[in-house]
Amino acid sequence: MGIGQTRFRSSPPQLPSSTDRLCGAGEPWSCRARDNLERPTVNYAVGRRTATLDALVEELRRRYGPRAARRGAELPAPERPAGLATGCAALDAALPAGGLPRGALTELSGPRSAGATSLALAAIRQAQAMGDLACLLDLSHSFAPAAAVWGMDRHALAIARPATAVEAALVVQTLLARRAVGILVLDSLPYWLARSGGVAALAGLLRRLPRLLAAADCVLLVLNPRPSGLLPDPPQAPLATLAPVAALRLQLANTGWLRHGPAIIGCTARVEVCVPPRAEPAAVVQLELPFAGAEGQR
Repeated sequence: MGIGQTRFRSSPPQLPSSTDRLCGAGEPWSCRARDNLERPTVNYAVGRRTATLDALVEELRRRYGPRAARRGAELPAPERPAGLATGCAALDAALPAGGLPRGALTELSGPRSAGATSLALAAIRQAQAMGDLACLLDLSHSFAPAAAVWGMDRHALAIARPATAVEAALVVQTLLARRAVGILVLDSLPYWLARSGGVAALAGLLRRLPRLLAAADCVLLVLNPRPSGLLPDPPQAPLATLAPVAALRLQLANTGWLRHGPAIIGCTARVEVCVPPRAEPAAVVQLELPFAGAEGQR
């Protein structure tokens, strides 16, 4: 099943609940992935071994007391980390929560080709590795699926392209209210504000975000590219746009390129870690960020 690219038109989208799988190309948001509908194969050998293990545990308990043995399912569940790992150990060590904060908004800012998109996609892969679903709001229409899904679970990823800023705000609110995803990436803030009614729609969303994020325990990444002087730049959003709600701001700057032979396969980036309301960086980290699909070429 491929990646779903959804364009909302007139009626509000019917988004999946947290128990629904996000869908592939040509399928409605409310559908469940076909592989969930298939009857699971019964492995009788595993069933016999499980029954034998259960009997052994019960026998040990009968002989030596209830604390002598127990199954793994009876152990307390590990606590969910406060932060989502980015996949970059040096950056995670510099972040207050040991990763991107859950239940909060993180702003990724910097000129294009500084690695913000690569960092966001790496975070999606990390979230999926922990069993979370992911959604990317591709407002810039710049997402290249063929390369970007490298290493991702495509069945646990949805890509949305809302037609208006009002629809984009509705998508964000619905996903968070239903706790449908563990990570939500918005690409990008300037393209949101450039849409008709974008400023008003964003202002209304920002008022609701703290409550929605806290209840959803979701990582919200908002890309806010700055002028590069090298490539055509989108309209710029004011730097303070997200200041009232951002819990973390990562300012990226390109410091060089990663090469494989003559090909450029990534960049090196200087990342300033800012924790609002303080403007000065709490830490500065140097990273190597391979472009999506180029990880295996290093």
